[in-house]
Amino acid sequence: MHPGNILVDTKKPKQPVIQLVDFGITGTMSPSDQRYIALNLMAFFNRDYASIVNLHIEAGWIPDMTNKQNMLNEIRAIGEPLYAKPLKDISFAQVLADLLKIARRYRMIVQPQLILLQKTIFNVEALARRLDPNLNLWEHAKPYVENWIQQRFSITKSLSTLAQRTPELLHHLCHTPLRPQAQTPMPTPEPSQNQPAKQAQLYLLLGLLSGIVLTRLLPLLGRALF
Repeated sequence: MHPGNILVDTKKPKQPVIQLVDFGITGTMSPSDQRYIALNLMAFFNRDYASIVNLHIEAGWIPDMTNKQNMLNEIRAIGEPLYAKPLKDISFAQVLADLLKIARRYRMIVQPQLILLQKTIFNVEALARRLDPNLNLWEHAKPYVENWIQQRFSITKSLSTLAQRTPELLHHLCHTPLRPQAQTPMPTPEPSQNQPAKQAQLYLLLGLLSGIVLTRLLPLLGRALF
Protein backbone atom coordinates (compact mmCIF):
# COMPACT_ATOMS: atom_id res chain seq x y z
CA MET A 1 0.00 0.00 0.00
CA HIS A 2 1.33 3.44 -0.99
CA PRO A 3 -0.24 6.76 -2.10
CA GLY A 4 -0.33 5.69 -5.74
CA ASN A 5 -2.59 2.75 -4.85
CA ILE A 6 -5.07 4.71 -2.74
CA LEU A 7 -7.81 6.65 -4.52
CA VAL A 8 -10.46 8.79 -2.85
CA ASP A 9 -13.85 9.25 -4.52
CA THR A 10 -15.19 12.66 -3.43
CA LYS A 11 -18.39 12.79 -5.46
CA LYS A 12 -20.10 12.97 -2.09
CA PRO A 13 -17.74 15.18 -0.07
CA LYS A 14 -19.41 14.31 3.23
CA GLN A 15 -19.16 10.59 2.48
CA PRO A 16 -15.87 10.02 0.63
CA VAL A 17 -15.06 6.50 -0.51
CA ILE A 18 -11.53 5.10 -0.19
CA GLN A 19 -10.61 2.84 -3.10
CA LEU A 20 -7.61 0.50 -2.83
CA VAL A 21 -6.01 -0.92 -6.00
CA ASP A 22 -3.04 -3.09 -7.03
CA PHE A 23 -2.83 -6.05 -4.65
CA GLY A 24 0.52 -7.30 -5.94
CA ILE A 25 1.88 -8.28 -2.54
CA THR A 26 -0.68 -9.41 -0.01
CA GLY A 27 -0.69 -11.39 3.17
CA THR A 28 -3.20 -12.75 5.64
CA MET A 29 -3.30 -12.98 9.41
CA SER A 30 -5.06 -15.71 11.31
CA PRO A 31 -7.78 -14.74 13.81
CA SER A 32 -5.27 -15.54 16.55
CA ASP A 33 -2.71 -13.11 15.08
CA GLN A 34 -5.38 -10.43 14.72
CA ARG A 35 -6.41 -10.88 18.35
CA TYR A 36 -2.88 -10.67 19.70
CA ILE A 37 -2.05 -7.60 17.61
CA ALA A 38 -5.22 -5.83 18.76
CA LEU A 39 -4.51 -6.68 22.40
CA ASN A 40 -0.91 -5.49 22.01
CA LEU A 41 -2.14 -2.19 20.58
CA MET A 42 -4.57 -1.71 23.46
CA ALA A 43 -1.83 -2.50 25.96
CA PHE A 44 0.40 0.05 24.22
CA PHE A 45 -2.30 2.73 24.23
CA ASN A 46 -2.92 2.03 27.93
CA ARG A 47 0.81 2.02 28.70
CA ASP A 48 0.47 -1.51 30.04
CA TYR A 49 3.92 -2.77 29.07
CA ALA A 50 3.75 -5.88 31.28
CA SER A 51 0.80 -7.12 29.20
CA ILE A 52 2.81 -6.59 26.00
CA VAL A 53 5.54 -8.90 27.29
CA ASN A 54 3.02 -11.52 28.43
CA LEU A 55 1.11 -11.37 25.13
CA HIS A 56 4.31 -11.94 23.14
CA ILE A 57 5.01 -15.04 25.23
CA GLU A 58 1.41 -16.29 25.05
CA ALA A 59 1.35 -15.85 21.25
CA GLY A 60 4.56 -17.88 20.96
CA TRP A 61 6.46 -14.98 19.37
CA ILE A 62 9.16 -15.15 22.06
CA PRO A 63 10.08 -17.98 24.44
CA ASP A 64 9.00 -17.78 28.04
CA MET A 65 11.46 -16.25 30.48
CA THR A 66 11.92 -16.20 34.22
CA ASN A 67 12.83 -12.49 34.41
CA LYS A 68 10.45 -10.34 32.38
CA GLN A 69 11.36 -7.05 34.02
CA ASN A 70 14.30 -6.28 31.72
CA MET A 71 12.22 -6.60 28.56
CA LEU A 72 9.39 -4.64 30.19
CA ASN A 73 11.76 -1.78 31.02
CA GLU A 74 13.15 -1.69 27.46
CA ILE A 75 9.65 -1.51 25.94
CA ARG A 76 8.63 1.19 28.41
CA ALA A 77 11.69 3.25 27.42
CA ILE A 78 10.42 3.20 23.82
CA GLY A 79 6.73 3.76 24.52
CA GLU A 80 6.69 6.45 27.19
CA PRO A 81 8.27 9.26 25.07
CA LEU A 82 5.55 8.70 22.41
CA TYR A 83 2.53 8.99 24.69
CA ALA A 84 -0.14 11.43 23.42
CA LYS A 85 2.20 12.95 20.83
CA PRO A 86 0.88 13.91 17.36
CA LEU A 87 1.90 11.89 14.32
CA LYS A 88 4.42 14.51 13.16
CA ASP A 89 6.49 13.84 16.30
CA ILE A 90 6.45 10.04 15.96
CA SER A 91 8.54 7.86 13.67
CA PHE A 92 7.02 4.41 13.51
CA ALA A 93 9.95 3.26 11.41
CA GLN A 94 12.30 4.06 14.29
CA VAL A 95 9.90 2.62 16.87
CA LEU A 96 9.59 -0.68 15.01
CA ALA A 97 13.35 -0.81 14.44
CA ASP A 98 13.91 -0.39 18.18
CA LEU A 99 11.28 -3.03 18.99
CA LEU A 100 12.89 -5.47 16.56
CA LYS A 101 16.25 -4.97 18.27
CA ILE A 102 14.62 -5.85 21.58
CA ALA A 103 12.85 -8.84 20.00
CA ARG A 104 16.14 -10.19 18.61
CA ARG A 105 17.75 -9.96 22.02
CA TYR A 106 14.90 -12.06 23.43
CA ARG A 107 14.98 -14.60 20.57
CA MET A 108 11.75 -13.54 18.89
CA ILE A 109 10.63 -15.96 16.17
CA VAL A 110 10.27 -14.16 12.82
CA GLN A 111 6.63 -13.95 11.74
CA PRO A 112 6.35 -13.37 7.94
CA GLN A 113 2.79 -12.06 8.22
CA LEU A 114 3.92 -9.43 10.74
CA ILE A 115 6.74 -8.28 8.47
CA LEU A 116 4.21 -7.53 5.70
CA LEU A 117 2.07 -5.70 8.24
CA GLN A 118 5.06 -3.58 9.28
CA LYS A 119 5.76 -2.76 5.64
CA THR A 120 2.17 -1.55 5.25
CA ILE A 121 2.40 0.53 8.44
CA PHE A 122 5.46 2.37 7.09
CA ASN A 123 3.60 3.42 3.94
CA VAL A 124 0.38 4.33 5.75
CA GLU A 125 2.34 6.37 8.29
CA ALA A 126 3.96 8.46 5.55
CA LEU A 127 0.63 9.05 3.84
CA ALA A 128 -1.14 9.93 7.09
CA ARG A 129 1.61 12.38 8.02
CA ARG A 130 1.11 14.17 4.69
CA LEU A 131 -2.67 14.31 5.14
CA ASP A 132 -2.75 15.35 8.80
CA PRO A 133 0.56 15.74 10.64
CA ASN A 134 -1.28 16.70 13.85
CA LEU A 135 -3.27 13.46 13.96
CA ASN A 136 -3.34 12.03 17.50
CA LEU A 137 -3.41 8.24 17.48
CA TRP A 138 -4.47 8.06 21.12
CA GLU A 139 -7.65 10.00 20.29
CA HIS A 140 -8.53 8.26 17.02
CA ALA A 141 -6.96 4.81 16.91
CA LYS A 142 -7.60 3.72 20.49
CA PRO A 143 -11.46 3.95 20.29
CA TYR A 144 -11.36 2.12 16.95
CA VAL A 145 -9.29 -0.77 18.37
CA GLU A 146 -11.49 -0.93 21.49
CA ASN A 147 -14.62 -1.17 19.35
CA TRP A 148 -13.02 -3.84 17.13
CA ILE A 149 -12.13 -5.98 20.15
CA GLN A 150 -15.60 -5.63 21.64
CA GLN A 151 -17.25 -6.69 18.38
CA ARG A 152 -14.97 -9.68 17.81
CA PHE A 153 -14.64 -11.00 21.35
CA SER A 154 -17.79 -9.95 23.19
CA ILE A 155 -19.80 -12.49 25.23
CA THR A 156 -22.55 -12.45 22.59
CA LYS A 157 -20.05 -13.14 19.81
CA SER A 158 -18.40 -15.91 21.83
CA LEU A 159 -21.76 -17.59 22.54
CA SER A 160 -22.68 -17.31 18.85
CA THR A 161 -19.39 -18.95 17.86
CA LEU A 162 -19.93 -21.68 20.46
CA ALA A 163 -23.45 -22.33 19.13
CA GLN A 164 -22.06 -22.74 15.61
CA ARG A 165 -19.39 -25.19 16.78
CA THR A 166 -21.65 -27.18 19.11
CA PRO A 167 -22.45 -29.98 16.56
CA GLU A 168 -18.72 -30.41 15.88
CA LEU A 169 -17.89 -30.53 19.61
CA LEU A 170 -20.68 -33.03 20.34
CA HIS A 171 -19.56 -35.24 17.47
CA HIS A 172 -15.99 -35.16 18.79
CA LEU A 173 -17.07 -36.05 22.33
CA CYS A 174 -19.37 -38.84 21.20
CA HIS A 175 -16.86 -40.48 18.85
CA THR A 176 -13.65 -40.12 20.81
CA PRO A 177 -12.89 -43.32 22.73
CA LEU A 178 -12.67 -42.85 26.47
CA ARG A 179 -9.53 -44.98 26.64
CA PRO A 180 -7.29 -46.74 24.11
CA GLN A 181 -8.50 -50.18 23.09
CA ALA A 182 -6.14 -52.87 24.38
CA GLN A 183 -4.84 -55.27 21.75
CA THR A 184 -4.77 -58.13 24.26
CA PRO A 185 -7.11 -58.76 27.18
CA MET A 186 -5.88 -57.21 30.36
CA PRO A 187 -6.21 -59.39 33.44
CA THR A 188 -7.25 -56.59 35.76
CA PRO A 189 -8.00 -53.43 33.76
CA GLU A 190 -7.68 -50.22 35.71
CA PRO A 191 -10.40 -47.54 35.49
CA SER A 192 -9.70 -45.12 32.69
CA GLN A 193 -8.19 -41.82 33.79
CA ASN A 194 -9.63 -40.13 30.72
CA GLN A 195 -13.23 -40.93 31.56
CA PRO A 196 -13.68 -38.30 34.32
CA ALA A 197 -12.10 -35.69 32.04
CA LYS A 198 -14.46 -36.58 29.20
CA GLN A 199 -17.42 -36.46 31.55
CA ALA A 200 -16.29 -33.05 32.82
CA GLN A 201 -16.03 -31.78 29.23
CA LEU A 202 -19.51 -33.08 28.48
CA TYR A 203 -20.96 -31.44 31.60
CA LEU A 204 -19.23 -28.16 30.70
CA LEU A 205 -20.59 -28.29 27.16
CA LEU A 206 -24.11 -29.02 28.43
CA GLY A 207 -23.82 -26.10 30.83
CA LEU A 208 -22.77 -23.77 28.03
CA LEU A 209 -25.61 -25.00 25.86
CA SER A 210 -28.02 -24.29 28.69
CA GLY A 211 -26.59 -20.78 28.94
CA ILE A 212 -27.14 -20.21 25.22
CA VAL A 213 -30.73 -21.41 25.45
CA LEU A 214 -31.41 -19.19 28.46
CA THR A 215 -29.96 -16.11 26.78
CA ARG A 216 -32.32 -16.70 23.85
CA LEU A 217 -35.42 -17.56 25.89
CA LEU A 218 -35.27 -15.08 28.76
CA PRO A 219 -35.93 -11.95 26.62
CA LEU A 220 -38.88 -13.69 24.97
CA LEU A 221 -40.22 -14.83 28.33
CA GLY A 222 -39.86 -11.33 29.75
CA ARG A 223 -41.82 -9.79 26.88
CA ALA A 224 -44.52 -12.44 27.25
CA LEU A 225 -44.94 -11.84 30.99
CA PHE A 226 -44.65 -8.06 31.07
